[in-house]
Amino acid sequence: MNDEPHESIVEGASLSWLGELGYAIGHGPHLDIPSLATLRDTLLPRLMSDKLRILDEENKILELTHG
Repeated sequence: MNDEPHESIVEGASLSWLGELGYAIGHGPHLDIPSLATLRDTLLPRLMSDKLRILDEENKILELTHG
């Protein structure tokens, strides 16, 4: 038998604690961050079509995330 707490117990306790500290708690894809959504929508099609060049895209990511 494993005495370590299950992940869901730790997650629930952590979320409760963060909520008590005043952090907003939410679940699901509706919490998508717009800049990450833009990044995903820009890069995913290129990745899927095998047209992604990592070094070129790294600069684009830096531009998107650091303005």
